[in-house]
Amino acid sequence: MNAEESLRAFQVQLDPTPSDEQIEALATFCDVVERTDGQDLPCPRDEMVPSDDAARAAHNWAIDNPDAADWALCRIGEAVEALAEVDGVFERQLRQLQNWRDREHDARQRTVAYFESKLADYHRELLDENPKNKTVHLPHGTLTARKAPDRVEIAEGMAPALPLEFQRVTITADKRGVLAHIKATGEILPGVTLISGELKFTAKPGGDA
Repeated sequence: MNAEESLRAFQVQLDPTPSDEQIEALATFCDVVERTDGQDLPCPRDEMVPSDDAARAAHNWAIDNPDAADWALCRIGEAVEALAEVDGVFERQLRQLQNWRDREHDARQRTVAYFESKLADYHRELLDENPKNKTVHLPHGTLTARKAPDRVEIAEGMAPALPLEFQRVTITADKRGVLAHIKATGEILPGVTLISGELKFTAKPGGDA
C-alpha cells in the first residue's frame, strides 16, 4: 500500500462518510506526499481527521498504522506550541501583576512601618511611666509589649568546638550507595525496599534527529 492508499484508508477509518471538503483536502495532501517523496511532510489538516472531542468519543478508535501515529504526533506538536503560547501570555501578565503588587505593597509597608515606629515610641513612654502598661486598649486596636525569649547565636563553623552534649548529629541514608550494594550483592538490607523502575513511553513530536 503506497502513501496515498494508506492515507485514504486512514481517512475512511476515521470518517466512513467524508464530506466533499474532506475529500478535496485529502487529495491535496496526497499530492504533496507524491511530490515530496515522503520527506518533511506537513501535518494533516484538521479537516482530514476528527476533532479531539470526536476522537475521544470514538472509544473503539486506536492507532494501528504509521499514518495514524504520525497524525497523533502532529496533534501533540500543535498542543505543545499552544501551551507555550498560553504560558507566554501568562508570564507577561504575571510580571505586570507582580510589578503592580510590589509597588502597592512597598507604599503600604512604608506606611505600616512608619506608624508602628511612632506607636512603639508612644507605648515605650507609657511603660516608662507605669510598667503595668504592657497592653493598651484603644477604640481601633490594641498596643502590646512582650519581651522576646532569650536566644544564643553560634559563630559559623564553631559548632564542632562545643561539648558533645550541645551538638546535634543528623543521619541520612545514602540511597545511591544502598542501590549499588543491592545490585552488586543482591542483599536487601533491613528496612530497605527495592522498587524496580517502570517502563515509560514518550512521544516527542518533530522529525528524526
